[in-house]
Amino acid sequence: MAKEYYYIKSPSTAGYTVKNNAASEAYDFLREYTDTVIVGTEAFAKFEKTIEKKLEEINTKWPRLSPLHYEMNSFYSNSMLLYVMNKNGKTACSMSIVKALRILK
Repeated sequence: MAKEYYYIKSPSTAGYTVKNNAASEAYDFLREYTDTVIVGTEAFAKFEKTIEKKLEEINTKWPRLSPLHYEMNSFYSNSMLLYVMNKNGKTACSMSIVKALRILK
């Protein structure tokens, strides 16, 4: 079976203003994954769990701020957009993820 590759682009705050410490911390966390390739669906599921865990930590650290969560939207069969937003639906940052067929060396 062919491996699946997920290329993670740098997060963006384009059009959004990082309004508080929680959003800033989430953005900084996602920046650590800039230009990363994740190999396999199991590893990608682990990546999603890591994001969930980090957002839980941020929400615990900043209890007076609106809690953050993430949503993943697929636009095409090979492109996804990850949004980190608060409970009111205001986006803190976003990140593009592209599903690749193969990696050229």
